[in-house]
Amino acid sequence: MVKVDGRFVFMGLFTGALIAGAGCGRIVGISDLSGDSGGGTDGRGDAGAGGATTGGGIGGGTGGGATMAVYAWGANQFGQIGDGSTVNRASPVEITVSPPAGVNVKAVSAGASHSLALLTDGTVMAWGNNQFGQLGVDSGVAAIPVPTVVGGLVDVKAIAAGGYISMALDIDGKVWVWGDNSYGELGDSSSDHEPHSKPTMAYIDDVDAIAAGQQHCLALKKDGTVWAWGSNSSGELGDGTTTDSHIPIQVTALSDISIDEIVCGSSHSVALGKGVGVYAWGRNEVGQVGNGTETNVLLPALVRGLEGAEVTHVAAGGFHGLALYSNGRVMSWGYNGSGQLGVVNVDENRSLTAVEAQAPITVKVNAIAGGAYNSVALAEDATVWSWGRGEFGALGNGEFKSSSVPIQIPDFRGVSSIDAHGGDHVLALVAR
Repeated sequence: MVKVDGRFVFMGLFTGALIAGAGCGRIVGISDLSGDSGGGTDGRGDAGAGGATTGGGIGGGTGGGATMAVYAWGANQFGQIGDGSTVNRASPVEITVSPPAGVNVKAVSAGASHSLALLTDGTVMAWGNNQFGQLGVDSGVAAIPVPTVVGGLVDVKAIAAGGYISMALDIDGKVWVWGDNSYGELGDSSSDHEPHSKPTMAYIDDVDAIAAGQQHCLALKKDGTVWAWGSNSSGELGDGTTTDSHIPIQVTALSDISIDEIVCGSSHSVALGKGVGVYAWGRNEVGQVGNGTETNVLLPALVRGLEGAEVTHVAAGGFHGLALYSNGRVMSWGYNGSGQLGVVNVDENRSLTAVEAQAPITVKVNAIAGGAYNSVALAEDATVWSWGRGEFGALGNGEFKSSSVPIQIPDFRGVSSIDAHGGDHVLALVAR
């Protein structure tokens, strides 16, 4: 942690992407954890790569009524893995969620240092860091290392975990936010700058998808317009200013573009324009906006190298972005200090425009996700591949080592969806 503006900040944070897709088969051969240490939207509202998560994910679903098992791995200093410990996990470990009888886990979302789960009865559970009440529990409780119910939420269809905030979208198109409110993240016009553990309704309706950043929020309305609120110090709200907003404001530069998907990075935002390209804006000192510059971008700009490309999904890491082509190719841009772009020869550990991530993924990629300093891919055979920072176990391969080359998580198959839009931990749903 480092001190920023008079408060301590966990620098491993991010919000990035939902992976889902191939297969809902049974998981086999899970590691015995010998490697443990002591120390978007697919269409609107279905899945948020860096945004809302519903129904098991992009192209996935929840296994046709099968019981969904939750697995997690990576950093665990705040109990964000959910296994009751604060031990980092380098291999997937099953989490006990214990929903009521007849209720299943529908989706999961990994924040910077906390986690959310959406149940089929429309309720939400949370675990991990609670410094700002982002678990829905008074912030006097610093952390909870096992899943606990978030009170006051019903009929939820999508969730998004951010840096110090949590979001929920209900079936009526209303958005609920809880946690930090230092920059107006609640979106209800309040300016008390105090943590709010009780879900609060933002001043916006008719929403189809949501996304949570470190300290800002995005919403995609049913009419196709994009709205933003919260911190805007780097231009992450996309309104041409650096003025924070305590109420949702429209990203008017995207008004004439059909938006398919919205995602948030730490302090940058990304939107997929149908048949047009990928737009990004906000913090850009390492090229995470991808427009060829290293200065903050206050209005949506096209990511260079993707114009006209057939991009099906996007994801945003802490300081990098990802795009998936319909043929399974993965493109990336931004910071590469830990190898999270999946390429070796990038000048100054960054790429200011999109470059293709190197194979050796041997099968077609169906979905992508970005963590704080890592990236993840789900292949059509339901295998999971990871690259980037691995010192906390986020690559899931049983080791605490980084890799700029995609590596497969061994003996881990049948995954329905994976969410990595947090810090250095990953969540997965597996159909039994």
